[in-house]
Amino acid sequence: MRDETRIRFSIMVLLLLDPRCHVLRSSQRTRELGVRMALGATPRAVMKLVISDGLRWTGVGVVIGATISIGILSLLERLLFEVKVHDVRVFAVATMILVVVATLAAWPPSRRAARIDPMVALRHE
Repeated sequence: MRDETRIRFSIMVLLLLDPRCHVLRSSQRTRELGVRMALGATPRAVMKLVISDGLRWTGVGVVIGATISIGILSLLERLLFEVKVHDVRVFAVATMILVVVATLAAWPPSRRAARIDPMVALRHE
């Protein structure tokens, strides 16, 4: 029963993640990315920049979320039966899933950013 609950919770979390936030973020940086391309940045460097920016925010979220969840789990340990506060496997798997999903969510915007025409981007408002 516990595994079934974990699976349902994981599916709910994945459905709540919104990959469109990366699209919005990279479209707001069109001018900056165009300047970088005009000054000689390679498409690979632009892709790396966009993906690393997304992963940076993911890391911040993981740290904040882990801190809050450890605090909440200590409360749940007193209220629920057989809930372990320090289940490292669950935290590790959840972190890996979040990083993979964040990387996959950042991939399409990074591809679009790598294909920016510098002249069009410089004219972009």
